[in-house]
Amino acid sequence: MQRWQLWLAGLVNRQVRDAAELLPRYAVDTIFVSDKFKTRFPDFNITTLRTGLESIRAEMS
Repeated sequence: MQRWQLWLAGLVNRQVRDAAELLPRYAVDTIFVSDKFKTRFPDFNITTLRTGLESIRAEMS
């Protein structure tokens, strides 16, 4: 879909308009620099997806 088509569809549909506004953000890669986070929380333990899901499952049962 072309940008002008999204703009036109956005005139009648708020969800399309909101999505069209977000698209330019995906044109470039975003790099997360974690230096400040690591300085502020030096003992933060990273949780893997599998461990997180197992923890959620255990809390729900």
